[in-house]
Amino acid sequence: MGYANALSALESRESVDLVSVFSLILAGHRRLVKGSVFGGTIDEVLCIWGIGTANLLISKGLLVDINDLILPRDLLITNP
Repeated sequence: MGYANALSALESRESVDLVSVFSLILAGHRRLVKGSVFGGTIDEVLCIWGIGTANLLISKGLLVDINDLILPRDLLITNP
């Protein structure tokens, strides 16, 4: 649901609560990690799809303010 909400924000260009959007993304990622879907891969320690989604939103001018162990701010592009 988090990814759908993120893409909806991108399409509408409306300011939405992206903190709650990324909370959903991170919660889902953590559930999948516990179930071993990402076991033994880089996705076990980083939310690669979340990083990509955040960078896409930032590149389109939306403000993404997130910093999490599995989605670190250092891997996000600078807000324009």
